[in-house]
Amino acid sequence: MSVFIIILLTIGLIVFFIWAYAPDYKRDPKAFMRSIFGTPLILLFSFIGIHSLIKSIHLWMKGENETNKK
Repeated sequence: MSVFIIILLTIGLIVFFIWAYAPDYKRDPKAFMRSIFGTPLILLFSFIGIHSLIKSIHLWMKGENETNKK
């Protein structure tokens, strides 16, 4: 019975995330994927204390290169 409840909750969460984030994904899929992968990495690296990678990830999320930045 508990497995059934866990499966239902998992399906419900997946449906909720698809419904909630579909407009953002349709607007700009590339930026959406960058934010989905970049935000947890920034949180992880700030927790660990690796601040040099945080700046690089911020630039990657914005779609900029350090050479393009003046």
